[in-house]
Amino acid sequence: MSTNPSNIQPVVPLTSIQHYFLLAITAGTALLTFFIFQPFLASFLLAATARIIVYPVFKRLEKFFHSGVVASLVTVALLLIVILLPVTLLGFEAVREAIDMYTKASSGSGSITIFLDQLINLHIRPYLPFATLNATQYINNLSQWFIGNFGTFFSNTFGIGFKLFLALFASFYFLKDGRKFLSTLNTLSPLPDEHNASIAKVLRRTIMSVIVGSLVVAIVQGVLAGIGYSIFGVPSAALWGALTGIMSLVPGFGTSLVFVPIIVSLFFFGSKGAALGLAIWAALAVGMIDNFMVPKLIGRGINIHPLLTLFAILGGISFFGPEGFLLGPLVLSLFIALLDLSKGHGSSLA
Repeated sequence: MSTNPSNIQPVVPLTSIQHYFLLAITAGTALLTFFIFQPFLASFLLAATARIIVYPVFKRLEKFFHSGVVASLVTVALLLIVILLPVTLLGFEAVREAIDMYTKASSGSGSITIFLDQLINLHIRPYLPFATLNATQYINNLSQWFIGNFGTFFSNTFGIGFKLFLALFASFYFLKDGRKFLSTLNTLSPLPDEHNASIAKVLRRTIMSVIVGSLVVAIVQGVLAGIGYSIFGVPSAALWGALTGIMSLVPGFGTSLVFVPIIVSLFFFGSKGAALGLAIWAALAVGMIDNFMVPKLIGRGINIHPLLTLFAILGGISFFGPEGFLLGPLVLSLFIALLDLSKGHGSSLA
């Protein structure tokens, strides 16, 4: 049979039945493809987010090494050493401490439980006789929430290691071949190239605001808080550091929701010098992060109220599981990006 292009017959137009049959097959295979990739969705989204965040570093390394492959390898190595490895180790330690706190609180022997009981009985009840607080129950609830939402993720050593490996592996190719991937997405998208470019631009700005401006700052504040707790002798420093990072997303109060009770407990039932030192650490090392770190990280990002980010994280954890810590804010980022695009191009999209 001849393979001369001149002998190739033109494509026969499809009938309506054939057209719908093709659409059904395409939709079916797309659904199957989604289920195939669904277990690795968090790894892919983590890699895509990492690519957006560290892309400026990659560009500089690419110019320095004159090689996209080498620049990608070095960027991924820095990502592993500087961010993923410390956060993972702190996560394991925080879960271990939460389990230990739950065990001690259940028996009524935990230091936090004793402190709360003493605070109520000695300093509050004399002035408010009807004040009551079941410290054991509150500590149990707090520990159970932390273990339930993060314990499964961090307790499965092989599972988290495999997911992080896939995320790093995908990050390498997202950095090296990111332009090709974006070009392919633009080709497949039914929207005009201008709209695709606008979506990508707004999505980048939104991710920098939500992920970097909130989550990265929360992680840094949590790590610094954990270091301070460890220096000044606070038990379960990693767990309280993790909770401080989460609470930093609460508008208005932030890290003070955790710092103030711990400083007060140190002052009354521990060392007054340690309480003063932790207060200074909280004000200087943790409290000033917002003033110096956020403007440099976000740049010209979109200003999003931290309350939305907090609910996106908590709702994401409730809906997706532990991976929702990232997926929730990512969904919020995509929604705000599309909303901003629709508002700016409403007439052209109508």
